[in-house]
Amino acid sequence: MESIEARRLDGVLEELRKRPITLEEILTVDPIPALFNPFDLKILLPKASYMTKRWLAKRGLQLGRILTLETKVKVSYGMIKKALLEIIYRRIMGFYGITGVDQLKYFNLGNKVARAYERYEGPQLLKWLDRTVKRMIEDGRLDKDIAKVVVLATLKACTYARNKYYGTYFDLEPEARPEEAPSNGS
Repeated sequence: MESIEARRLDGVLEELRKRPITLEEILTVDPIPALFNPFDLKILLPKASYMTKRWLAKRGLQLGRILTLETKVKVSYGMIKKALLEIIYRRIMGFYGITGVDQLKYFNLGNKVARAYERYEGPQLLKWLDRTVKRMIEDGRLDKDIAKVVVLATLKACTYARNKYYGTYFDLEPEARPEEAPSNGS
């Protein structure tokens, strides 16, 4: 017996598969919110906060000690979007039964599309999608229908993240490293 969530997911993914990739479609977030269950939404911000702090500990210290508000917003938004896309990709891969190395091909496709979403606008984005996605599908031997679902879900999720979460930022003050810790008077 199929669960309610599996039937709902089937309907959402089938709807994405049938829709064309147009600018109007990209800027409409429906049906992306239907891909999330309440648990996903509950853990999204804590997970993104953790990812942001980890990034800061590893790479962010190269920025220096001062983090501007603009930097906090950009880093936080990037990690929220990354966590959101990860949830969507796992849901799609799980539904289609894609495992192992094959998952990486679709994750890479989706992540490349997400970067292009931030880099290009309008017709330029559609031109990039037409050229690059077709090549990635052929080179990676990806299923065209699943790749289309991943691409459209990525684009809509990026729009959703931009509309809902841009401007959200986490407290990103770097923790003092042991050698920088204040001494206790000795």
